[in-house]
Amino acid sequence: MKRHPVLPSRRALALWVGLCACGGGIYVDGNVPLTVPSITAFTAVPAALDAGGGTSTLSWTVLYADSLSLQPGVGNVTGLTSWHVAPTATTAYTLTAYNAYGSKSATVTLTVGP
Repeated sequence: MKRHPVLPSRRALALWVGLCACGGGIYVDGNVPLTVPSITAFTAVPAALDAGGGTSTLSWTVLYADSLSLQPGVGNVTGLTSWHVAPTATTAYTLTAYNAYGSKSATVTLTVGP
């Protein structure tokens, strides 16, 4: 019996090329990744405040998120890239990004002290 090589379909080959070109993400219609969100940066500036108080700016960069939540006490920040806070005590802020494939969280601690 003669064996014939099995060649990938055009669709499978296109998917493989797409995976190689985009670093491993799978895309629908060439532009929307099928992946959980990614938080590439989450910072507090300044990261420390005097005991007397003050304000700090929380800033973030997020990829592939449909919605964003900032806790404690803030809530929905979808569409925003920063938020000003004025805590009276050291506080850990958690940013959570959501989409249909899951969620990703990052935390930054803003120190208030002597």
